[in-house]
Amino acid sequence: MRSKTSHTERIIPAETPAGIVALHLKRYQFALEHITGHFVLDVACGAGYGASYLAESGIHVIGADIDRQALSYAKKHYCGPKNLTFIQVDGMRAAFAACQFDAICSFETIEHLPDAYLFLREVKRLLTPDGVFIVSTPVVPRSVLHPSNPYHYQEWNPADFNRLLCE
Repeated sequence: MRSKTSHTERIIPAETPAGIVALHLKRYQFALEHITGHFVLDVACGAGYGASYLAESGIHVIGADIDRQALSYAKKHYCGPKNLTFIQVDGMRAAFAACQFDAICSFETIEHLPDAYLFLREVKRLLTPDGVFIVSTPVVPRSVLHPSNPYHYQEWNPADFNRLLCE
C-alpha cells in the first residue's frame, strides 16, 4: 500500500508555523476524548507529535509510517515514554495481527492512498470488536479522483466520505 508522500505534506513541528501544528494537534485532542481502550495505532504518524500526545495520557501507542525520515525525527524527539513505539510499515497486513487495536487514528492520510477500500478493510481487521476508528481528510465541495494536489489520489466531499466509511 504505497502512498504519495512528500516533505511538503508533512508537519514537522520545528519547521511548521505553530498555528498549523496546533490545528493538527486538535485532531489528537479530539481522538483522546473518544478512545476508551489502551492500545492505539496512529497510522501515518509522521513526525510523531500526535502519537506522543496520545501516549502522554498513559495509552500504549504505536506510531506507524512509511517514511524513514519522519520516523527518525519521531524517534529522536519523542522517544521517552515506554508506552510509545515507532515502526516503519508499508502496508498494515504484514505488520499487525487481527483485532490488535482498541483505536486507530488516521489523520490526513486516506487521500494519499491508491486504494482507500483496502486501507479501510485493514483498519476493520485490526480493530477489536468494540474498537473505534478516528479519521480525518481534507474537506472539498465536490469529490474528485486525481485532484490538483499532486500528493492525493482522491478527495471526498463530506457525504461521499461518509458513504466510503459506511460501506
